[in-house]
Amino acid sequence: MKNRFSKQQRKILRTVRLLTVVLFCACMAIGTVNGLLLNLRPKTSEIEKRELTAFPAFTLSSFLDGSWFSQISTWYSDSYPGRDTLVAMNNDLQKLKGIGQDEVIIGGNVTADVIGAADSLTSEKTQDSGQSADSQFGKRTEAPELNQLAADMQDSILEGLLIKDGAAYGGFYFVQEACDTYTSAVNRAAEELDGTTTVYSVLAPVNASIMLDDETYKKLSGSDAKQGIEYFYSKYNDLVKPVGTYDILKEHSSEPLYYRTDHHWTALGAYYAYLNFCQVKGIKPVNKDELEKIDLYPFTGSYTTMVPTATFNPDHFEAWVPKGGNHMKVFTGDYGNPNSDQYYDAHVVETSDGIDQNNHYMRFIAGDQPFIEIDNEDINDGSSALVISESYGCAFVPWIVNNYDKVYAMDQRYSDGNFVTFCKENNIDDLIIVNNIQLANSTSLAATIDEKLH
Repeated sequence: MKNRFSKQQRKILRTVRLLTVVLFCACMAIGTVNGLLLNLRPKTSEIEKRELTAFPAFTLSSFLDGSWFSQISTWYSDSYPGRDTLVAMNNDLQKLKGIGQDEVIIGGNVTADVIGAADSLTSEKTQDSGQSADSQFGKRTEAPELNQLAADMQDSILEGLLIKDGAAYGGFYFVQEACDTYTSAVNRAAEELDGTTTVYSVLAPVNASIMLDDETYKKLSGSDAKQGIEYFYSKYNDLVKPVGTYDILKEHSSEPLYYRTDHHWTALGAYYAYLNFCQVKGIKPVNKDELEKIDLYPFTGSYTTMVPTATFNPDHFEAWVPKGGNHMKVFTGDYGNPNSDQYYDAHVVETSDGIDQNNHYMRFIAGDQPFIEIDNEDINDGSSALVISESYGCAFVPWIVNNYDKVYAMDQRYSDGNFVTFCKENNIDDLIIVNNIQLANSTSLAATIDEKLH
């Protein structure tokens, strides 16, 4: 039945609607005027503990390609007057919904399959420490146990990612079968390549184990990542050269070793692992301060699409361009067949515009590629290395380019080649296997390693 309103009721409705429109227009006008108050724009955020985006310098090239206007848009929103107050109000609103934005778990267990899906989407102190290669880590022979989530965090569980201080953290869940498959495959490869190619294993910890304080990390469900890495390493034979990662990263945990908005480690995190690799191999690492550096802001990575309702603090994307040239070949034919004539030229570290803020990690070796080849123009001693990995290897490869004549890299998920055969046919000096410990401990990736390391 059609609603009927009296003349008085219709008058009230018209008045309410008019007031709503006036109030909306007034808010828009106030917001516009507030945004034009340049002298009130903050330069730093007390809540996020970072410097805010500065007004971009004008260049003719950025004006012509439109990037200058995009940079202005980022500056306008990032340094809006009263921004900290608005962020605080939003956090308080989320808490009223029962979601504490300063410490919340989002999503189910962060398994390797979840992270893999998102993928498809010099420290002088270290050099002078006097540590031997064997003292980089302990070799614990007991498998890590599965810990239960602490009772005081139960109400914060949504899906397995901890959101704390604007960053997301994923866990590690030990699987004995995957560990056995993975380590057996690496051992077999080292035996087959004995006398020709040295095999190195680099297992990166999950970000929660490094960047969270120990008390918070112990409250999360999952397994001890440090113990997991050491257990993996204890199962290698004497031909495999394991590279310690946990201790050196934990020592530098106050630095940006992992992204807040993305599941990867940063170039700096990979650099510290590279320092330990050089120590194991007995070579001198490059001093990153002598390299060309890029710093791009903002970077909003995979976690922002996996958990779009969370409040994140954007990252800075930092990268260092290797010596000896920044050029490489990306082979695209026949699943990255190195004998194919189908390839394109790219950069080891992409420094130009053209990659949006959600995909800056693809600036490392053009992202996840079946096969790439890099020739260092400054080294002509015939030294060579093959890196096999998932996306964690992308940030690692640019560092070792500084130490070899030729570097090859294969993404183990997309390459159709056999890694051991490639090493034999191309007289590769070093086979470097780089994986995040959670991915190495997934049955699917372990099976892939087992298939291609023979």
